[in-house]
Amino acid sequence: MHGIIVIVIISLLARTVLLGDADDIQDVIETRRLVRYINSSPKEYAKIAKLVENAANINGMFRTLQTEPWEEFRNENIPAVMADNVTEIPVTTIPTTKPTTKKPPKPKKFPISELCANHSEALKQGLARQDVWAVRMIDAAGKPPANILGGGIVWFGDFDECLAIQDVATNVSGIKYRFDAQYCKARVPLKGPLNNIIPGNPTVTLGVCVPDSCSKKDVQNLLRKFLYENVSTELTASIQTCVETDIPYDTRAEIVLVVIGLFIAAMLSGTGYDLIVIQWPKWRRIEEITSSEEIAIEASEKQQLIENTKSRVKEYQPGIPGKMLSFSMYSTGSKNHSFLQVFQGSCCSLLSVLYWFEKSLLFTGIPGKLLLSFSMYTNGSKILDTKQGKGVITCINGIRFLSMTWVIIGHAFSAPNNIAGKYNAFSAPNNIAGKVITGHAFSAPNDIAVSDNVAEFMPRMLKRWTFMAVCNAYVSVDSFFTLSGLLLTYLVMKELDKNKGRLKWFMFYFHRFWRLTPPYMLVIMVSVSLFHYTGTGPNWPTAGIDKGCEKGWWYNLLYINNFVEDNKKKCFGVAWYLANDMQFYILSPLILLPLYHFHLLGVGILMVFLVGTTITTGVISTHYDIPANNFDAGDATHWKKLYVKPYCRIGPYLIGMYAGYILYRTNCKVHINRYLNLVIWSAAIGTGMAIVYGLYDDINSETPLPTSVAAFYNAVHRTAWGLCISWVIFACATGNGGFINTILSWKAFIPLSRLTYMAYLVHMMILNHWKYSQTKTIHLSDSEYIYEIVGHIVLSFMAAFVTSLAFESPMLGLESVIFRRKQNKR
Repeated sequence: MHGIIVIVIISLLARTVLLGDADDIQDVIETRRLVRYINSSPKEYAKIAKLVENAANINGMFRTLQTEPWEEFRNENIPAVMADNVTEIPVTTIPTTKPTTKKPPKPKKFPISELCANHSEALKQGLARQDVWAVRMIDAAGKPPANILGGGIVWFGDFDECLAIQDVATNVSGIKYRFDAQYCKARVPLKGPLNNIIPGNPTVTLGVCVPDSCSKKDVQNLLRKFLYENVSTELTASIQTCVETDIPYDTRAEIVLVVIGLFIAAMLSGTGYDLIVIQWPKWRRIEEITSSEEIAIEASEKQQLIENTKSRVKEYQPGIPGKMLSFSMYSTGSKNHSFLQVFQGSCCSLLSVLYWFEKSLLFTGIPGKLLLSFSMYTNGSKILDTKQGKGVITCINGIRFLSMTWVIIGHAFSAPNNIAGKYNAFSAPNNIAGKVITGHAFSAPNDIAVSDNVAEFMPRMLKRWTFMAVCNAYVSVDSFFTLSGLLLTYLVMKELDKNKGRLKWFMFYFHRFWRLTPPYMLVIMVSVSLFHYTGTGPNWPTAGIDKGCEKGWWYNLLYINNFVEDNKKKCFGVAWYLANDMQFYILSPLILLPLYHFHLLGVGILMVFLVGTTITTGVISTHYDIPANNFDAGDATHWKKLYVKPYCRIGPYLIGMYAGYILYRTNCKVHINRYLNLVIWSAAIGTGMAIVYGLYDDINSETPLPTSVAAFYNAVHRTAWGLCISWVIFACATGNGGFINTILSWKAFIPLSRLTYMAYLVHMMILNHWKYSQTKTIHLSDSEYIYEIVGHIVLSFMAAFVTSLAFESPMLGLESVIFRRKQNKR
């Protein structure tokens, strides 16, 4: 009996969600009272049991939905069934509604193609026969979950179960049909009392499993017809997508695969050449040296036992192994050993091959060096090497890696909650303790909201002051701007010293362009052309991501993509940082040269830029009334007007430039009084904490900060963050960093820091692949995010290592070979 009551309650709740009838909520409350009627009247209990049995049975449910009006199951009909027991409980305990005369809705036409209609009829008959394939298609469709008020309005169903239904063979009216199942995703706007609880016209994302002969228009009309005739005339539906599987490669993808194949071939050839021609002889000679040393030691020990004198083996006197004289020669001290000498005693055919390897023009000189640029062995060794030369500021490695992980964490939190039309999921104001929710999963359209409790989880997280480190992860990018300005100035000043105040301007700009652009463009090429072939799912973008790259890629090539306003031309969103960094780099000589030759003039120019960016940011923020936090209810004004514009972001870069100049002038040797050092450290930490955690009340309050206060924060907080980072670097580089310098200079950070650029380029591909490939909604929790974040970081750096071997390191090697050759000729 209790099972029947549960089914009745679930049915009424499901109807309440879709239909939105306030009386049904009362029906659920009164269901418990009906138990007494059932217990006291076995005959009527049998009738109700039969009714529920028919509704619970899939076949009966299908027939009921098609033929029986919902009004027959309303409360007003229940007293008539139990009239013989009505004296046991006062009639007033069961409220009834006055019968109302409803005009039948006007019939509407929902045209469906003939083949789709026939296959849908086959599905109906399959359900009547309780065929497994038909039951599975219904079973794979989305259904109402719990926690709808917490954001559970994404009902994917079972994507994999639907697509596993293949080659259905059935018979309708003597005609045989064959079809596969396809998965479609629909949107059903909810109407009714829920609108008073959930603002913004909440919309259910519903997965349906239908025959693949049905087009998107057919599926839409099928669903609309069902809702119109069986649920409510007010409900409608629209099909977002019908997922395509096994999409053939287009011409662009085939060309990119060929390019990748060429890179792989070059990497394999370069690695083979490196191992056979360069490394193998070296390893063999090291073995000979090791063996000779053991012989010498043994002979010396025996000689001492007999004559008590030290014997020396001159023939195998080891020198410094591994020093390369040429690509076919290596040094072991006093002797140069040819590649062929190592293989003495080998068969003649092998000697012939090796001789050709050594003497061929293809493997000597420039061609061999170019091929070696693609060696995975050499490039991998360079990336993983933990040795650094003198004069290197080692704490930068830790800051670079930790800032990159901070970027990934910020993007990881926004990924499962990303809403179309919103640039992040944390759009405020949020529903805290009963306040209205906006900018969350309820705000249509939910293009890619893959969590089932975002509206409950995010307000709870925003109540934690520690979560402000995630909300304000935006300043992690300002750490990179500070590092970039500091390293540029520090290294250029040293270069000016070497060249007597002159720079090779072509190489100054070309090196920067070559350092960033080839791997940048290659990653965009792979992302735009191949990403959509790498997965599938209810939300999978079968048309690809970064569609704007088809028309706007050249903006990225010229590093002006941060000024593009047309969404159809926006390409590779995270690349706004690279555009800003390149623009700062181009302008940097206006400060670098005066700073080197005329210090005060350089400082004056730097201050003009700094004051200019501060005033500009404050004026723009005031004019557009931009709040201090970035969660402005989904409004992208902050992003368009402040976040990506160079005249609002150059502040920390300028601070980093002057910090680099100070390190150059002091040669990283500054003694600071212990107490003064402690005071400055306290001020830097306090300022940084205020920047990151100071917006807690603003984010959690219904009343935002006044426009003037918000404008002041927007104008100065990035520059102040640059000051904090600059102090950390300065203190650590000059010996005033203490244990912080020890942590940031950990050798494990060295190879990881070399991968941060490629990690920045590829990490969104990793996050997007995870996000779009979800076939079930995610229930957000602390443990869920811990696993996700760790996985995103590890996979991002693994992908960065691979792409660095394939794209970044070879390009740097090619530049080195080409331009060093020109320098040698001069």
